[in-house]
Amino acid sequence: MKYLFILLLSLYCSSNIFASSNYTTRKIDKIEKLYQTQIGVTAIHVETGKFFNYNQDKKFKMGSSVKLPIAIYLLHLVEQGKISLGQMIHLDTSDSALGSGMLRYYLRYPGLSMSVANLLEPMMLISDNSTSDAILHLVGGPQKVLLYLKENGFEDIYVARSIMEIYADTSGLEVTPQKSTWTREKWLKWREDAPKNLKKEQYQKFYEDPKDTTSPRHMAHLALDLYNNSLISKSHSELLLDIMKRSWDGYRINRYLPKNVQIAHKTGTWWDNDVEGAKYGYCGDVGIIYLPSNKGHIAIAIYSMSDREGDSKKHSEAIGKVTKLVFDEIISDL
Repeated sequence: MKYLFILLLSLYCSSNIFASSNYTTRKIDKIEKLYQTQIGVTAIHVETGKFFNYNQDKKFKMGSSVKLPIAIYLLHLVEQGKISLGQMIHLDTSDSALGSGMLRYYLRYPGLSMSVANLLEPMMLISDNSTSDAILHLVGGPQKVLLYLKENGFEDIYVARSIMEIYADTSGLEVTPQKSTWTREKWLKWREDAPKNLKKEQYQKFYEDPKDTTSPRHMAHLALDLYNNSLISKSHSELLLDIMKRSWDGYRINRYLPKNVQIAHKTGTWWDNDVEGAKYGYCGDVGIIYLPSNKGHIAIAIYSMSDREGDSKKHSEAIGKVTKLVFDEIISDL
């Protein structure tokens, strides 16, 4: 079932499936001003189709939330028999990625092999960048994921680069060294020695670049299709959602939600403290909110970005406050 068909259908449905209010919108506008950030959110009540939108078609950097469509495509290939979750993948020192994750600490020396299942788990659970790039390479690279998304109607989810390719394009290097020479230690040294002005220039270009972006609308519908088993089988959807329920980061969409509300989600962040004078920041969260008292589920994608505030903690707090407003808005209509 194609997303565009669902979208067109929703536009013609009666008004009682639309959850929105001027009060909530005005509150979000105030939060944007307070935190000097731009917010975009789509939230859909799975069982009734009621939804809330705010800047739903604006493009935001995905950061590590890109790992959700990568994981879905991986499991699609598993179902096609092209990849096995038990398949062993060899990793070398050049596969150690900067940023989040723990695998980089085990890639100081060559000779590590892991199953696909054991790569998927930390990619989604602790947002490990090394395992994410390894899986992206395994499935054929960004273009394969992008083609799969477009074939399923997700035109706004623009997967363009691996995590390390993004780092390479914002590290202040004139020429990216060959991958065979990469190690985490070398990357840290290269970035430290790079011209500060060039690094800032590249980072600003990245902020304005349409690649590696998504709209909240499309990412929320991706989460919805995952929950509804529209893209992959129920068993693989449940496998992925189970990992997402155990995700380590609980300070975004569920930051201000009631304690008895469970979520399955994938966060995304991008900011670079090494870029002197740059305040660009991006933060996001996408997933499923499991409502208490058998009230159903909410598929949600929420993002923030700013060229004046690069503090991820403030972005996370803004996301938490907006989520609570939207949560209350939808709950009140059930």
